[in-house]
Order: sequence, then structure tokens, then C-alpha cells
Amino acid sequence: MREAARRELLEETGLEAVVGEVYDARSNFHSVEVHVVGIWFLGTVTGGRLAAADDAMDARFFPLDALPELAFETDRLVLGRLRDERLAHGEASRG
Repeated sequence: MREAARRELLEETGLEAVVGEVYDARSNFHSVEVHVVGIWFLGTVTGGRLAAADDAMDARFFPLDALPELAFETDRLVLGRLRDERLAHGEASRG
């Protein structure tokens, strides 16, 4: 699963990374007809160049305490959890 996440990150963002442990897993109820489970990993960018791929118009880094509007509730929940944990450790502005 980590290898698939690494390949997907590279394909969608141009970034190379070491994919670490599972950070969160949640049910995504984006559609009544289709049940999807999202899995979020922690990781470290090791190379590449950030660029939007075919699924995005733009790609940028944002501090966790200044995120733009996100399309999916589950992403907001997971990133909110990460932001709160980093705030508790004095690291919130780290993107």
C-alpha cells in the first residue's frame, strides 16, 4: 500500500517521498451509491518538483493553520487533527 501511495503522490504532484505510517483511515460518504475508505499516510518529501498534474489546476504548499477551502469533509477532518496535534507541539505553521 505504501508503494502505491508513493507512486500516486509522484504522479499527481511531481513529488518523490518516503511514505511512512498510516496516520488516519476514514469512511468517505461522497456518494450514496459508492462507499470509499480513505487512508492518509505520513511521509517525507525527498525530491521532485511540485506541479499540478491532470487532476488539478494548481498545486501549492500551505501551512496547516492557513489551509484553503477543501473539497472533502474527510480531508478537512484529517488535516484539522494534524493541525491540532502540531499546535499542541508548537509546529502548526510547518506545512
